[in-house]
Amino acid sequence: MKPYTHSLGRRYREIEDDIISDPFLNDYQKILQSKAYRRLADKTQVISDPDNSHVRTRLTHTNEVIAISLAIADKLGLNKNLCMAIAAGHDIGHTPYGHIGEKILTEFGGKEFKHNVFSV
Repeated sequence: MKPYTHSLGRRYREIEDDIISDPFLNDYQKILQSKAYRRLADKTQVISDPDNSHVRTRLTHTNEVIAISLAIADKLGLNKNLCMAIAAGHDIGHTPYGHIGEKILTEFGGKEFKHNVFSV
């Protein structure tokens, strides 16, 4: 494994988990079990159409990103658990209306709003 794929520590001390020894796998599991992750199922990726089963949700998009990141990590010899955790959390913190919402928050707040910075 690459030397830069190891954790540099935590912002807040956590209770040790003897079952999951990899901190990135632990992060991935916590994201999957979070309310914020489950709420991605209720948010459409682009538009909402209850009559069309092909409409994407942020959750289906995120699950596809997880699968793609896992394949890329495998080919490049990267830390798969780290890549899965990053992919799972990448849309948590996204504003309503996606990038248009980011633009409005930027104008409102006077500072650039980027969902990936406010993500987990």
